[in-house]
Amino acid sequence: AVGHAVYEKYKAQTGDTTKTVIASTASPYKFTRSVMLALDNAFDRYTDFELIQKMQEVSGTPIPEAIHEILEAKVLHTGESRREDMKSVVAAILK
Repeated sequence: AVGHAVYEKYKAQTGDTTKTVIASTASPYKFTRSVMLALDNAFDRYTDFELIQKMQEVSGTPIPEAIHEILEAKVLHTGESRREDMKSVVAAILK
């Protein structure tokens, strides 16, 4: 549904009526920020979690159960790391 919405927006903006096949293999819910910004830059003001709800509203598709679980999951790790320290920080967490 999201791919189709983006395609319709493209046609409206460009007038291009080329026959098009839309093939999707990944859930757009895994890439909410990228997908929603492809639809409209106004979505940039929302958090990633807010965008999940916005995507459901725009696409009319249900939020996958795995995404619901993430939204309701307890936060286990709150530490922060610089990019160059990431490998050692992750290794320490996994010990």
